[in-house]
Amino acid sequence: GRSWLTDSRCVTPMGPHPTDEDLVAHFYSDSTPEDQAAVEVHLQSCETCQALWTAVTDTLKMVDAAHGEGSSGTWL
Repeated sequence: GRSWLTDSRCVTPMGPHPTDEDLVAHFYSDSTPEDQAAVEVHLQSCETCQALWTAVTDTLKMVDAAHGEGSSGTWL
């Protein structure tokens, strides 16, 4: 959903911040085209979220790599 776009607690002078869940959905392209575009626009103008996006993407890449490398499909 687009709840972060309307959540007044997340509004900054640059606009609302996406949640961690929004960034994960963005990473996996698991959101609407409108949400994907909104996150992209926000990331272009918000240094705080750019740093968080880098951390989220680095983490998800490591998790995906570890899960795909000889994993039995279960987490320890």
